[in-house]
Amino acid sequence: MLRLATVLVVVLLLAPLPGAVAPPSPAAAMHPLLAQLDALRILADQASAAGAPASARMAAAAQLLAAHALATADAVPPEARAAQAEVLAMAAQASRVMAAAERTYGDRFARAQAILDAALLLQDTPAPRAPLPALPRFDGARGALAALLAAERALPSEAVVVQAGLQGLPPATDHALARIVAAQLFQAEAARRALGDLADPDMGMLLAARSVVAREVLDATASLQPVPRAPGFTLCGVAALDLAGVDSTYACDIPFLVDLGGDDTYANNAGGAMGTLALMPAAMLVDEGEGADRYLGDKPLFGAVAGGGYQAIGFLLDDGGADVYDARVGLDGAVTGGSRVGSGTLLDLGGDDTYTADIGRLGGKGGANGGGNDGPGFLLDLGGSDTYTATGGFDGAQNGGGVQGWGVLVDAGEGDDTYQGTIANVGGINGGSQDGTGTLLDLGGRDTYRGTSGLFGGINGGGNTGAALLVDAGGEDTYDGAVTSGGINGGGVQGAGALIDLDGSDTYTGAATQIGAINGGTDLAAGNLVDLGTGADRYGPARADAGGLNGAGVGGSGLLLDGGGNDAYEGLLVTKGGINGGAAQGAGLLLDRGGDDTYEASTDIGAVNGAGDVAGAGLLADDGGDDAYLAVFGSEQGEGNGEGFLGNGLLLDHGGTDAYAEPGFSCIDCSVVPKGIVGAQVDQA
Repeated sequence: MLRLATVLVVVLLLAPLPGAVAPPSPAAAMHPLLAQLDALRILADQASAAGAPASARMAAAAQLLAAHALATADAVPPEARAAQAEVLAMAAQASRVMAAAERTYGDRFARAQAILDAALLLQDTPAPRAPLPALPRFDGARGALAALLAAERALPSEAVVVQAGLQGLPPATDHALARIVAAQLFQAEAARRALGDLADPDMGMLLAARSVVAREVLDATASLQPVPRAPGFTLCGVAALDLAGVDSTYACDIPFLVDLGGDDTYANNAGGAMGTLALMPAAMLVDEGEGADRYLGDKPLFGAVAGGGYQAIGFLLDDGGADVYDARVGLDGAVTGGSRVGSGTLLDLGGDDTYTADIGRLGGKGGANGGGNDGPGFLLDLGGSDTYTATGGFDGAQNGGGVQGWGVLVDAGEGDDTYQGTIANVGGINGGSQDGTGTLLDLGGRDTYRGTSGLFGGINGGGNTGAALLVDAGGEDTYDGAVTSGGINGGGVQGAGALIDLDGSDTYTGAATQIGAINGGTDLAAGNLVDLGTGADRYGPARADAGGLNGAGVGGSGLLLDGGGNDAYEGLLVTKGGINGGAAQGAGLLLDRGGDDTYEASTDIGAVNGAGDVAGAGLLADDGGDDAYLAVFGSEQGEGNGEGFLGNGLLLDHGGTDAYAEPGFSCIDCSVVPKGIVGAQVDQA
């Protein structure tokens, strides 16, 4: 629990910051969280500054999270502190990803490379345990493809076909194609080294290899140009080239494929690689041009499709266009930049795209849409209004989620996007984590985030025994999640979660049939929800049997900060926990920067609307407006009680005409000091 005596000294000695609200009363000034309120207000104002770029606002939001984490460090259980530290580092790096997306570049390839370089540093990943292989160098495509054919044990007759397809290439295309082939040979060797022991893969090598391959392929693809009337070829299990850019259909699995245009159909692995079972340690697909392509791979049992890596390394680059990804695996696998004991990467450089992934319909596991399941998954989409839908069986990492792995999804456009994930058992969805690391960054638009996990999981930046971050740069967004037990919308259960929304009128709802940490709430963890806009936001209904809702701290540190507007907060716990900045055996803080707000809480046993119970420190601070506070059941609002271990509660309202109601008591603009044994309800004019 917080070191109360130390914090009290800070409270008494701290000089008021500019714009600070005066301490409400001697009794309320003893609250251990009060000292940080003014600092959080200043950081929130910086993060909400009109006209500031999203990256600057995100940097201020990251500082806000760090300041709150420092102030409540003692409230976070030791087993969750590493995850909390990782979330703080991820939030700081997210501002750098956003800054990279905001700059002006000569072409989309340079923009993708800059975003990718920053995004690959989002998560604290291990260094390679062994040296990376050397990147091969070739004078031209002929020599490079000869080396590739030898590596794939192609027949002499197949080599003749390949060489015939390389006649008369322009020098720039010849050199670029050689570099892409070299990247494929490099990642195949890296896969052999990293995945020689599937029980203990070298994750550091997989991540380092992704950086090398992506940089090389993006730079080379920028120089590719279609070659009219060039003969194409398809050698199943070896390689395929379409240098003329015609509409093509590919039906057999191919480790290496380059297509320079047209509206193409890939009814095959499409850059997905499956190692042990298919003897394909790596696969690469480069589709250049802005055609409307379809990726329709379907593996009935095991497999990898569309840049997925299953016990292997998969890589897919699509240069743009309105594309359809519909990838399916019956049992275990990886699709659309996801991973399953391997590494998956999908880069789509623009267009209104649809990503549909189905893994484990027969009961298996996998990663989809940049999800990392026992490995790193990555999906970057540079723009458009996109739809990301994933369904899974037993375990799954979806839409940048992480399950014992690293998942990243970056949507760098300002289109209206939809993220939908469903897992039958255990999962990390929409930047959520389940014993892994998940990150989802969306840089604008009116977006919808929905996730369902049948048993345990982290959804929408929720961290369940892992680290999770979801950042949305603006727009009117909807966040909704459902689990049996887990973290939703920045909530944390035995891990750390954060959801940061920079603007718009947003809706946050969630439900857990057992233990839930929802909307920045926590249960034995660290949870954070920061909404910096001044729109009319709705936090709830948030419902669980037990846990922490809307910035409540239960055995950990919970934070919900709202930048202003007319907001509604609604939480329901069937048995016990904390709601709306309440705390039990932890620290809960809800700070609303103003507006006409409504706070409603109901629980059988627990701390609501800033109450502190059982050695907990709960604080609800509202900075203005005509507000209503309603406690249907549970402890009195702002009270401090507890059996044997006193909690410390404070409900602090600054300005407006306010109504308070709880069982057996109601009033208008009233202060109650003390409230409970160590608590206060303070209404300032």
